[in-house]
Amino acid sequence: MTRAFENLNEKFKPEAAYFTMEDGLRCAYFFYEIEENYHLLELHEPLFNAMGALIYDSPVLTWEDMAKGWKALEES
Repeated sequence: MTRAFENLNEKFKPEAAYFTMEDGLRCAYFFYEIEENYHLLELHEPLFNAMGALIYDSPVLTWEDMAKGWKALEES
């Protein structure tokens, strides 16, 4: 398990990582940026294999991303 987290940290270099408990289970929050969705497979599979992890992804946008999205909406 430790190696899976070390590999994730080395490969994806998260901006932040937090470890806590949620609903009585160990929980980790990683904040990272990916350019292509296929990288999610590289991120998830080692955690599934090492510990049978439950994984939830929540995409977020920066302020610049929001501005681009609003501009695209206005132009459509």
